[in-house]
Amino acid sequence: MSDAARSFSMAGEDHALRRRRGRRLVRSIRRALVATLVPVLLGAVALDFDRFADRAVRAGGATAEHADAIVALTGGPARIERALDLLAANRAGRLFISGVHPGVGTPELADQVPPARRRYLECCAELGYAAQNTIGNADETRDWAIRNGVRSLIVVTSAFHMPRSLAEFARAMPDVRLIPYPVSNGSGAEIAWWRDGDTLRLLAAEYVKYTLARARMLLWTPQRGTALAASDPAP
Repeated sequence: MSDAARSFSMAGEDHALRRRRGRRLVRSIRRALVATLVPVLLGAVALDFDRFADRAVRAGGATAEHADAIVALTGGPARIERALDLLAANRAGRLFISGVHPGVGTPELADQVPPARRRYLECCAELGYAAQNTIGNADETRDWAIRNGVRSLIVVTSAFHMPRSLAEFARAMPDVRLIPYPVSNGSGAEIAWWRDGDTLRLLAAEYVKYTLARARMLLWTPQRGTALAASDPAP
């Protein structure tokens, strides 16, 4: 073999060796990144879920704030009852109940609340039948708020459901001031939620939905002024 051919062969072998070393280095860096980032990511998710769960199970209580209206999201009689309590306390003058099942009217709902609160249901509440989920609750309530000129709203729903509800309502009506009123079910499992399988599964499912709602919000730019445009009087 000539010197030129030998030199060319050695150069080719050296290039191939450098390529193999480069690929091994890239694989090593990739493995190191995975080994580092995955535990960090899992730890961040676990910490975020712990904060979410603890806030959800311990939330609940009266608000001293006043608003134009109250919205109660269906899903349990306690939500409607607490909303009626707010009406009785003059926290707002009207109530919208979103996500009512077709065929259920005021008389059926009145049977689920204390007699002392029924007159508030009959005089000051309007029922919405269009919503089938939380996104629908937000859109249905937005349309009702536009029709009624509502600029501030007390949102009544379960504590575990409140974070996602606020995210969806903020998306649907960015110009309406939202005041959360979380309702606790008073279960003893709330204090040690990690020990109760049903509570843990409920919180985990709701956390996933809440995370997806937050992800959508990152990709969505609210158009200010859209929620109240129809209620503003023409010049």
